[in-house]
Amino acid sequence: MALEANADIITYAPQDKSVTEETATLMVQKKVVSVPTLTMMQAVSARPTLSAALGMIIFKPSLFMAIFGAKKNGQGQQTCENAKDSVTMMYRAGVPILAGPDCHEEPYSVFEVKHGEFLHQELELLVEAGVSVLDA
Repeated sequence: MALEANADIITYAPQDKSVTEETATLMVQKKVVSVPTLTMMQAVSARPTLSAALGMIIFKPSLFMAIFGAKKNGQGQQTCENAKDSVTMMYRAGVPILAGPDCHEEPYSVFEVKHGEFLHQELELLVEAGVSVLDA
């Protein structure tokens, strides 16, 4: 959808399936930059603790429903590995990849991705996905 809307930068790598070679090639042709936010993809694909989920149900029920409803959308099981595979495909095709871990630092959040703290983890995940250390 972002490619069809002619977005210049696409954040979040898909978790339900990997980006195809065709999509990655189209991204290169359209000069699209990717900010995959693998740290956030890792956090949202992990099972939340019971206390975190209960806190969100009680204090932020609409956010809880949006997050867990989104987990049911898409083509397949949502995993960080699918997001990493997308980064691998995009990187090999020549899509510029930027490191941006995103963050989610709210009370009663089921995700523990804090401002600034996770940039190094993002770089590690990019390297795990096949981005060279120098490019990361």
